[in-house]
Order: sequence, then C-alpha cells, then structure tokens
Amino acid sequence: MKTFTLRFASALFVTFAVSILLLTNISCSSTTAVTPAPNTINMKNSVFDPVTLTVTKGTTITWVNQDNFAHTTTADGNAWDSGNIAAGASKAFTFDTVGTFPYHCTYHATMGMKGTIIVK
Repeated sequence: MKTFTLRFASALFVTFAVSILLLTNISCSSTTAVTPAPNTINMKNSVFDPVTLTVTKGTTITWVNQDNFAHTTTADGNAWDSGNIAAGASKAFTFDTVGTFPYHCTYHATMGMKGTIIVK
C-alpha cells in the first residue's frame, strides 16, 4: 500500500509540475499593433524621438513625455517654450512659420536632449 501511495503522489507531483510549466508559457499579450500618432515626438530616456521632424506649414506637433520626470520643449530662438511637461503629459504647438527650428529640453540639453523641427 505504501508503494502505491508513493507512486500516486509522485505521479500527481509530476503532473502538477508539468501543468505549472505549461501555464507559465501562456501569453496574455495583445496582437494589436500601436501606431504612433502622426507629428508626435516622444520624450523618453531624455531623448526626443524623432530627433528631427519635417512638417508642412500649419502642422501641429505634439510632444509626449514618457519619462518619469519633467521635460520642456524650448526653441533655441525663443519661438516657443512649453514650460514643464510633467511625466505622462503632453504639449502641442502649431508651426505657422517656414524655417528650421532647433530646440532643447531646458533641464537635459547638456545631456544631449536636443531636436530640430523643419517647416516647409
């Protein structure tokens, strides 16, 4: 009787272990692709992405802060200054003037957080 109980317990343990391994391989991720909004610049890891964006006159660009701390988007020539953009927040600016506009994050420019907007 002891041998039967021991074999049954061992078989039950193996079945349980295999079931756990199979369940851990189940994926719950979505297969829907996320398409970034047009004319959006992400701020993540203290970098503007994309670094350079070319748009036509009258286009609105939105900066989205994906970091856990504040950033700014500040034109080198003072054409705009967003002020603080909190973590998870966004700020938009419409470009009504043709030209090339270099800009930076006031807090992280020395770390290389710089970009350029080209308006045609």
